[in-house]
Amino acid sequence: MQNYIFDFDLTLIDSGRVNVLSTQAAFEKMGWEKPTPETVSYYTGIPIEQSFPKMAPDNATNEQIQKLLTVFVHEYEKLEPGNLKLFPGIKDALTTLHQAGKQLFIATSNRTEVVTRNTKALGIYDYFDEIVGFDQVEKAKPEPDTVLKIVADHHLDKNETIMIGDATFDLEMGKNAGVHTAGVLWGAHDKQALINVHPDYLLDQTSQLLDIK
Repeated sequence: MQNYIFDFDLTLIDSGRVNVLSTQAAFEKMGWEKPTPETVSYYTGIPIEQSFPKMAPDNATNEQIQKLLTVFVHEYEKLEPGNLKLFPGIKDALTTLHQAGKQLFIATSNRTEVVTRNTKALGIYDYFDEIVGFDQVEKAKPEPDTVLKIVADHHLDKNETIMIGDATFDLEMGKNAGVHTAGVLWGAHDKQALINVHPDYLLDQTSQLLDIK
């Protein structure tokens, strides 16, 4: 495989605690019941513009949802410094792949500017040829747009391209785009959920990223 497209949250970085605490704080400040950590984790793979309405009360207005999003962003930024960490072995794997001449990309349901800021802070920004957030495409995961933008921008051979992520949304996006897929077991969705999407690879250790052929 020549081209590796990674999801970001809960695939490359352990952002689960920050995401859960920020989401719960935002809901609490709106006077709403806090979603469980399991619910927040499940929806991490899609943009908050899609997931928050699913977790909010049924009678929430669009204005309230917009306020919720704003509060969440503020809470997340407060918790970011020092609380976002690469999963063990990720930097070594990225270094090895980069040195081997592989092309590396990020396809995320987060905003491009946020992931750019975080990759710089974590010392991995220079490994990636492009970072594409949901704000750069018409339709986010599990639609194929994010992967297809990367493929088009860099004239990639789909047969030499793989989408790697921790959520079913990532794998569905990769399949919808016609590239190979790999599910990782250290993130949001459990093994059976990933198996049900039939990825080409299922990885339970970060070192196995180097075993993809």
